[in-house]
Amino acid sequence: MKKYLLPLLSIFIVSLASCSPSNSHVDTGREGFLNFYAINDYHGRISHNETQNQNGISYVSNFLNEQKYNHELEYVFVSPGDLWQDTYESNSNKGKCLTEVMEEMNLEALSLGNHEFDWGLDTIKENRSIASKCEFLGANIFYYDNENKVPLEQASDLASPYKIIERNGYKIGLIGIIGEKQITSITSSIWENLTFVEPTEVVANYSDYLKSEENCDLVILLAHASIDDLSLNFKNKLTSVSDISNKPYIDACFTAHSHNLENELINDIPFVQGQYAGKYVSHIEFDMRGEKPLVTTHETLLVESTKSDPKVDKIIDKYITKEFKAKRDEIVCTFANQTKINTTYAGRLQSYATYELLKDKATELGIDLLLAMNNGGRDNAILNSDGTATREMLFNITPFTNKTIIAKVSGQNLMTQIRNNRYYAPTKITLVADQYYYIACIDYVLLHKNSNRNLDNFPSFDGEIIYEETRFPDEIIYNYCLGKTIEKSFFTQKGFSNLS
Repeated sequence: MKKYLLPLLSIFIVSLASCSPSNSHVDTGREGFLNFYAINDYHGRISHNETQNQNGISYVSNFLNEQKYNHELEYVFVSPGDLWQDTYESNSNKGKCLTEVMEEMNLEALSLGNHEFDWGLDTIKENRSIASKCEFLGANIFYYDNENKVPLEQASDLASPYKIIERNGYKIGLIGIIGEKQITSITSSIWENLTFVEPTEVVANYSDYLKSEENCDLVILLAHASIDDLSLNFKNKLTSVSDISNKPYIDACFTAHSHNLENELINDIPFVQGQYAGKYVSHIEFDMRGEKPLVTTHETLLVESTKSDPKVDKIIDKYITKEFKAKRDEIVCTFANQTKINTTYAGRLQSYATYELLKDKATELGIDLLLAMNNGGRDNAILNSDGTATREMLFNITPFTNKTIIAKVSGQNLMTQIRNNRYYAPTKITLVADQYYYIACIDYVLLHKNSNRNLDNFPSFDGEIIYEETRFPDEIIYNYCLGKTIEKSFFTQKGFSNLS
């Protein structure tokens, strides 16, 4: 009887394996095809939340697993940026959870977007250090010589200009860029020694190298910029044929930043963007069997998945623990007779809470604090049906990682900025153009610079920071709101329109 035991056991194990989808699936792919999938502007949506119409990254992963199930050898997953920032869950670990998840999902490359810079350059480097498979890309991100006003070398410690991969027998070059004007969408103190150069020639040069020297069959561009952001010269040149490689500079472009659905052919080259927050996935398919690559599919796919990816869930559970959920879901306050806080109300709440926090500090410093100012909320924050707000909901009102600075600025500048931003001023005052006033303002607004690297909101600011509050807006709002019931009349008081 013993001599039959091992063969019978082997048959039993094989039978069990044949019943398991994960073990029965033998993936060969199709000879001559390549399939590219991208998510853009994901903005930190870690958890599934039907109330907020949020798929969550585990459900997105499962959707992508379904796409590659029979075609894994053809499959390439990429992202043109803005992956981490914008939610309480992701901000709490500064993107590390999603970086780990992207490793599990075999993300080949992440082109840095403007919001990758929100937490500073060190955070980019920290996340890059834990991404062994995924390469951070930014071919046109350069260090900058402020004294001589010229770009220096490509910022290789933050991102590589390109990545070469092989798939299904073909060699593929991935190039990443960010829109050069997006430097103005980042707090200027972060990019003081950086610049985003105009990307046309940068991409053309790397493409020629990849196609002529590295013999890449395709070059795919990951652009943290919308189709409209890209100049006509950029689009015309990079979709034309290179004199050096005798091939188009790029074969496809995944776009981003505008949060729109985009799907256009420019000189037969597809440009595709899948909105934001994982609602859609961009997809481009190539048939490589002819004399030149043929685009057979370019589309945006609505993410519809009824279950999650267990491997991704396991990573999420390391960060979104029971203790974390209790903190996230804490009921902080009640907004009477309201179901949401719009962006205007969010900005007003932040300015009021900031003024209340810093008025005693101003007195201690011996200055007369005129107002507190910010640029408003991110999105309409949905409250519970009874008007209560959790810590996460208050974070959603203002997810920005801004410091607040007390400084002195001119009345002339304030006359413009009170029209463009949200503020709270406790007393009525008529501004005088050549008079100077002390204000508390978020660093993004106060230190904002234009593409010529000059202060444009407050050119009267002389560089003297009288006081810097390092607590971010969500914490300032949390501390003010804790335990309160806030009436709707709070948002319409005269303090939000007290200047003329």
